[in-house]
Amino acid sequence: MDASCASCWKQDGQYRCSDCFRSGLYCQDCCVSAHAALPFHSITQWNGRYFEKTTLQALGFVLHLGHGGSSCPQMSEEGYSGTELTVVDLDGIYIHTVAWCACTDPAERWKQLLRTRLYPASVQFPRTAFTFRLLNYFNMDILECDTSSASFMTKLRRLTNLYDPMNVPVSTMFVERCTDIYPQSTGSIPGVDEGINSVVLPRSPSHIWFCP
Repeated sequence: MDASCASCWKQDGQYRCSDCFRSGLYCQDCCVSAHAALPFHSITQWNGRYFEKTTLQALGFVLHLGHGGSSCPQMSEEGYSGTELTVVDLDGIYIHTVAWCACTDPAERWKQLLRTRLYPASVQFPRTAFTFRLLNYFNMDILECDTSSASFMTKLRRLTNLYDPMNVPVSTMFVERCTDIYPQSTGSIPGVDEGINSVVLPRSPSHIWFCP
């Protein structure tokens, strides 16, 4: 396949997004920049014969927190190169390299996640988070379809890796606990009041921290 990047028209386009509307072929840099605010899209790469699945993380995408999607001015690239965050969304499970805010007096990491509409699985050292839309959807699924957390997570695993779902690095039991706490801690405006600390801390950690 010989096609120029649909954005810059300077390099060959090798990457295609399965979720973007009217998605063309992009070079690596343009694909990453086009998804600065769309981190949970599925990317495929032309390997010479067909499009195979890849990830934004593999392309060098970094999820910046604390500065509206921009990098923190107090942190160099070397400062966040090894930090990973597993994010559970409606159409699958994603692993991203994450850059936390490193200002003089930064917000706690779980607050940085809430302000990005990501619900942390831990308030101490969050390594897994859930999108608000996923938790809202799962709550509705429970009410209308009586879906169990195990079935819901199995579906997400298969959406992430159809042929080897059990290799997806997220457990099941935490979903019920997170969806139980989520409506109480977010209030009428999710993420604004940031009351997760007062809700979660009194509970036994062994009841919820089943994920990385």
